[in-house]
This record gives sequence, structure tokens and C-alpha cells, in this order.
Amino acid sequence: MKKIEVILPHHRYAIHVTQGDLSPLADYLKSHWSDYRLIVLTNARVKRHCLPSVSRALGRKGLKLETILIPDGEVYKNQKTVNLVYQKLFQLKADRKTLLLLLGGGVVGDLGGFVAATFLRGLPYVQLPTTVVAQVDSSIGGKVGIDHEKGKNLIGAFYQPVAVFSDVHWLQSLSGRQLRAGLAEVVKYGVIWEPAILEYLECYVKDILQARPVRMQWLVEQSSAIKSQVVQIDEKESGLRMILNFGHTLGHGIEKLMDYKRWLHGEAVAAGMVYAARLSCRRGYCRKEILERLTKILELLQLPTTLPAFAKKRYLHTMVFDKKRRGKRLNFVCVRRMGHVFTHPLTPSEILREIQ
Repeated sequence: MKKIEVILPHHRYAIHVTQGDLSPLADYLKSHWSDYRLIVLTNARVKRHCLPSVSRALGRKGLKLETILIPDGEVYKNQKTVNLVYQKLFQLKADRKTLLLLLGGGVVGDLGGFVAATFLRGLPYVQLPTTVVAQVDSSIGGKVGIDHEKGKNLIGAFYQPVAVFSDVHWLQSLSGRQLRAGLAEVVKYGVIWEPAILEYLECYVKDILQARPVRMQWLVEQSSAIKSQVVQIDEKESGLRMILNFGHTLGHGIEKLMDYKRWLHGEAVAAGMVYAARLSCRRGYCRKEILERLTKILELLQLPTTLPAFAKKRYLHTMVFDKKRRGKRLNFVCVRRMGHVFTHPLTPSEILREIQ
């Protein structure tokens, strides 16, 4: 097991990366939260594939779980679902000695974290991410929230978990498409911080596309360590943490234009990263070889590398409520070289100049 510490000014917690061993989770809950009610928030698919192993591990320590189910999919990451969870918590008579266990992907983690931040003015919660996106990115750093009709993740808060437990065996429950989409976030870390991740992806692509635990553990550990470093430097996204949005300005726009139904988050981010690299090349920030290598790696992972053909006007509309917007400009993440990116204020029109 790998343990990665996240140390913040007023809070600290650990990310535990395991490979089929949930005893560290059970030990942690028994030693720190034995006098709390444990309520799991998950969806039907994850309940079927992942909850039994959690229940067995906790049962061996005499810990009991209660369960709340939510619908599966980004389209349900909204206030309506939050209200349903609130209602379930009231029915269960949850109080401030309740610990939420968020078992699932980004939707469960983001929405569940938002519930934890707001129900009774704050409940403690543990992230139990079961997808690649959640294990390497969304479960770490305390950004919780829901979508709004105006855009993705526009309603939310910074509210840190008390612990994160990522078991890479859970990734074997994913479809091939879900696995590949999650790997886009891993590629992102290679571009913005550590090029060795890109070399690892190129070298072991066949094993990785089969979710071989030893390969996935290395990727999750490396990605989690990078995310934790960035969060410790800039918890509230006032500076450095913005680089984690590489590819996400266009990516979130694509998801919104598709009503969160056609492309998965990572697929949209992949196309957004290639576009950001192309724009960086055209503006003279990086060499063409950077764009070519990024495109090749994403193609190896069978991910999209071109934007879907929406009119430029529609892409412009998605940027009106972008969280990175400051006045008329957005802090757009550009590439200098592999492992080095920077933010640059650009207008939406400047960002979309490459779209015909």
C-alpha cells in the first residue's frame, strides 16, 4: 500500500492506494470512526461490483453500513439528486456523528462531497473512488459540487475529505471505454508536470488498456502524488492549481453541448488538450513536436483528438459562465513543453481562433 499525505493549513488527510486489500480502510474506520454511523453513497452498478468487498472488509471489524443509491451518470449531477439524498439522510435520521462513504466515480464523489459540505452544515466524508478519473483526480483536493443548466460544476465548494482510499482492483469493473476516458486525466499529469508518465503510458499501453493492477497502481500513485502537491501549494485554485484545468475549458464546453450524454468527461478533455496544444503551437509557445506526441499518445489510448463539429458561436456560449473567467478573459492553460504549462489570459474569441 502507498500512502500519500495531503497537508493543508487547517486540515490534513492521506490518500491510500491499495491493490485488492481493503483492510487498511477497515482499520482506519475502526480506529477513527467506530462511534459514527457509516452511510455509503453509491449507484446501482458500483453497488453490484464494488460494495460487497467493502462490506466484507468492514464486517470483519464489526462495522455496519447503511446505503443510499443515486442514479448513474453526469446528467444526474444536479440539485434534484442532491435533494433526494438530503431526503434519504433525513429519513435515516442522520446527525453530525454520521460519516459518509462516497463509493463511485466522479459524479458520486462530487455530488456526495457537496452533500457532505452542506447537510447539517458539514459532515465528514471518505472518498472511495472506483474510476480512473476519480482515483487520479476528482477524489483529491476537496472540490465538490454539481452542474447547473448554465454549465458544469458551477455550484459547489471547497470541502476536503477526511481520507481517500483508492483500490486499483475496482478499475477492473470498468468498461473499456470508461477506462480509456479516465486515462486522459493521467495524460494530463504527464503534460503539465511529469513527462515520465507519458513514457510509461507509451511503454505499457497494452497492459494499461487491460487495467493490469500493477500498471494502474503506478499510474494512480504518480497522479495522486502530483495532485496532492498542487493542492498543498494552492488549495483554493487562486494560482498554480489552475494548471489542472489543462484541456478542460474546451472539454467542459463539449460536455455541455452534448448534454452530458454522448462523450465521457475524459473523451472531451482529450480533445480539449489537443486543441490547447495546437493553439499553443500557433501562438509560438511550444514546438509542433509537442502537439504531435500528445496526439499520438491519445490515439494509442483510443481517445478523441479533434473537437466535435459545433459552430464556433456555440462554443463561445459555453465560456460565458466558465469559472476561470476574469472579466472578458479566461485563464487558459497553454503548453511550453512536456512537463511545463502556464496560464495565459485570453478572450473566448482568441481561444477559439483555430475553429473555422
